[in-house]
This record gives sequence, structure tokens and C-alpha cells, in this order.
Amino acid sequence: MRIAFDNVNFESFTGPNQMAFKLGTELQHNFDCEIVNANESEYDIVLVFIEQNKLAHNGVPIIQRLDGIWFKPEDFEIKNKQIRKTYDSVNAHIFQSEFDKQMIQKHFGKRDVPNIVIRNGTYAKNMFHKIKETSELEWLLNIRNDFDKIFIASSQWKDRPHKRLNETILFVYEYSKWSKDEKCCLITLGVSDKYKPMTETKHSENFTHLHMGNIMPSQTHIIYSIADWFAHLAYLDHCPNVVVDALACCVPVICSSEGGTAELIKNRGIIIKEDKFDFELCDYTKPPEIIVDKDIFRQVKIGKVISSRSTLDVQINTVAKQYYDFIQSTVNQQQNM
Repeated sequence: MRIAFDNVNFESFTGPNQMAFKLGTELQHNFDCEIVNANESEYDIVLVFIEQNKLAHNGVPIIQRLDGIWFKPEDFEIKNKQIRKTYDSVNAHIFQSEFDKQMIQKHFGKRDVPNIVIRNGTYAKNMFHKIKETSELEWLLNIRNDFDKIFIASSQWKDRPHKRLNETILFVYEYSKWSKDEKCCLITLGVSDKYKPMTETKHSENFTHLHMGNIMPSQTHIIYSIADWFAHLAYLDHCPNVVVDALACCVPVICSSEGGTAELIKNRGIIIKEDKFDFELCDYTKPPEIIVDKDIFRQVKIGKVISSRSTLDVQINTVAKQYYDFIQSTVNQQQNM
């Protein structure tokens, strides 16, 4: 089966493009598929990522893989214009979370075409990777030896207050005060408008924050391998790849109840309850205050162990099989019409 990927840049490190790269690689290596550009002369089906960029050949079915929509009131019509146009014309939809499906169908309307929720996936990581073999990150061994609890948080923080960088720092600071007898370290990854790369901030005797900045995606599992917890307090996130990566590394996750992240967590972390989101258009960049009670801190202190067997659902081979089955059924349905 020849699948044309549309609106994809395999050289980009953005979430949708990284997901497309992993999915395409897995479909070609382990399934009877050839991934081609939408400009190619022959293909059986088109998989559009977010919005259609190339015109498909007549009669060829099109599936739209949605990555969420813009739901600030002032952005809704303008920024969703091409996404909505694609949504209204394709043969099937793939949503990356139940949260996204509910939000999109509420504002775009439900269509009488096949749809499915398939969450993101990644490669299985080896938690026992020998850090000392990666010389530029060898110093991480000392971080693990110097602290009792290590938290990791990763996002593109710049101009994104809904990712809650300040709240994440405060969460670990408050935990370190409550715990008293534990030295805590928060390592943050990604671009920040507040911290320069490799900046260390000592907030108290028991809490140190290290901002590393951007790192290569191929190295994230090395940092995750020293973590006790992955903190992702972002408000109304869709299906964050950083959380998928953390789970694949068997790192338990702390997240908000609102958005698609909690769907990934299941029993593999701690979900902080917030007021129920009503799926109306809103300025999500002004999230409500996140309230953390002492029971959350008690769970953090106890810790959580995740087995590799329990992470099969976030591994790319599992996710690719779901894509393959849905794509194949869409092709078959089109041929039988």
C-alpha cells in the first residue's frame, strides 16, 4: 500500500512532524507500506497532517490526522480556516485524543464519515542506557547522586504561559518544603524566555532548578533515565509527545486533569484535579490557578514504578498498527463504493 503523507516536513523537530517521521518509518519497516510524497504520481491513499497542502488525485481517499484546533475566540475563524476546509472534505478523521475529538466535533460539527482516536507513540527506550558512554551527558550521573528526587519537565515554554513553567517550579519548591528531608532537583528542557540554557537556580537548601534548554530528541531518554517524576502541568494540552516519551521510558507523570494528557496517564502517574473544562472557546493562555493538596505530595514522596509491559500502548509499533488497520479499512471502503 502506497500512502502519501501531506503537509509533513521530516526534517522539522515540531511535534506533528516528529510523529509523522516515526509513524512513516514504522509503517515502511514493519508493515506492507511505502510512504511517498503527495506530489508522487501514484498512491492508494493520502494521510493529511492537520491541513491539506497538496491536491489529491481524483478518487483517492483522504484521511485527516488532526492535531487539535485553535480555540482562542480571536483565532478560531482565521487560524482554523484551512483545517476546517480539510475537515469538511476528507473521507475519514484521526483524532489524537478524546479531548480533541470532543472539542473539534463541538465546533466543527460531527460528520458521517469514519473516525478514530489514536494517541501518539514513540520508540521504546532503554532505561538502563549507560550514560557514561555519552560523554557530553556524563555529568548527569552526579545529578542523580546529589538529589533524592529528580523531576523532569519539557516543553517549548516561550510565550506559552499555559504550559505552566512557573507553576511547575512552584510545585517542586512547595513539595521540597513539605518533604523537608529530601533534596529535590527540577530539570527543565526546551526554549524559555526566562532562563538561558544551562542555568542553575538554587531556590532553597533543598531545591535546585536546572534549565538545560533544547536538546536533541535522540538524547531525551538519557535525561529521563535519571528521573523519578515527569511533571507536565500544562493546561488543555492535546496529546503531548514529551509525555509519551516519558511513559516509554517508564517515568511516571504528574499532570492536569483537563485536556488530553490525563488520557495517556491512566494509572501511570498522578492526575491533579481541576475544574471541568466546558469545551467552549477560551483564552487557554490564561489558565486557572492549579491547586495542589498534600495528598498529591504524599503520592510523590512514595513514588511509582512503571513496568515496560505497561507502556506497550505508547510504543510506535502499537500505534502504527492502529494507523495501518484504519488506513486499510478506509481504502477498502473506498474500493467497495
